[in-house]
Amino acid sequence: MKGLTFILGLFISAGAFAQSATDEFLLPENFFAEKGQAETVHLFNGEGLKPGGEVKFHAAAVTKLTLYHGSKDVNLKPTSKDGEPPLLNYPTAEGLSLLQLDESQQVKDYDRDDYVQQLNEQGQDKIAQKLNAGNRLRIREKHIAFLKTLFSSENGGGKVYEKQVHADYEIVLKQNPYKSNYGDDITGVLYFKGQPAKVAKVQFYIRAQGGTIFRQDLSTDNSGEFFIKLSREGVYMLASSNVEASTTSGTDVDTWYTSYTFAFSSSNAMPNTYREFGFGNMH
Repeated sequence: MKGLTFILGLFISAGAFAQSATDEFLLPENFFAEKGQAETVHLFNGEGLKPGGEVKFHAAAVTKLTLYHGSKDVNLKPTSKDGEPPLLNYPTAEGLSLLQLDESQQVKDYDRDDYVQQLNEQGQDKIAQKLNAGNRLRIREKHIAFLKTLFSSENGGGKVYEKQVHADYEIVLKQNPYKSNYGDDITGVLYFKGQPAKVAKVQFYIRAQGGTIFRQDLSTDNSGEFFIKLSREGVYMLASSNVEASTTSGTDVDTWYTSYTFAFSSSNAMPNTYREFGFGNMH
C-alpha cells in the first residue's frame, strides 16, 4: 500500500523491569493496517500476554530500534526522545513490516523464591535448582532483551517475517502468518548468538478477542526449530529465555530474553485493535 503514514509511539524505561521477572513484548494497536492509517506500537511488560504496564522511552535502555520493510532497514532510534512517545511519519509500501527493539544490558535484583518460581515456569529447571540450593535471599541478574513484532498493511506480502536480524537471542518464522489459514502449521527457529538453540524452551501464547489467554510450552529440536498451529484468531506471542550462571562478578545469572508478536486472522477482517483483545484499560 503506497503512501501509508506510519506513526510509531514507543515507550521504554531503564528501571521499568526491576520489580519482578516479567515478559516484555511489543504490541501494535492495529495488526492489519488500512491505507493511510496511522500505526502505533507500544512496549508492555507483564506475565505472558497479561500486560502489567506500559513503559516510557529512555534512549540509554535501547541499543537498537529498527523497522524492516522489504529491502529497507530504517533506524528509528535517533528520532526518539526520552520521556515521551516519538511520532514518526514514515511512508511505507503495502505488505509486512517488522519492528526490532534490542535493550541495553541491565542489572536487576529479585527475590530468590519469586525468581526460582519464574525459572521453573519457563522450564529452566537446572539453574532454578542451583539457585534454590544456595543461601542467597536475593538474586542479581544481568539481563538483555531482544523484541520483535510483525504487522501488515493490505495484502500481508513480503518476507520480513523470516528475517534474521543477528541479535544475540532471536526468533524467526519460516512461514508468513498473514498469508496462512486455520489449522496451518508455522515453523519457528530460535537462535542464540547466530546458532540454532538446541533443546531450548519456548513459551507460546494466544490472546483471543475478549482477553482469554491460551499457553503452550514448547521445546526446540536439534535444529533449533519448533512448531505451532494457527488454531484461533488472536494476538500471538512466542517468548524464550536463556539463563546461565553469571561469568561477571557481582551478578548470579546472565539472562537473554526474546519475544515475537504477531496476529492471525483467517480473513484479515477481524477486530484487530489491541483494545478489542483486552488491552483497552491501558489507554
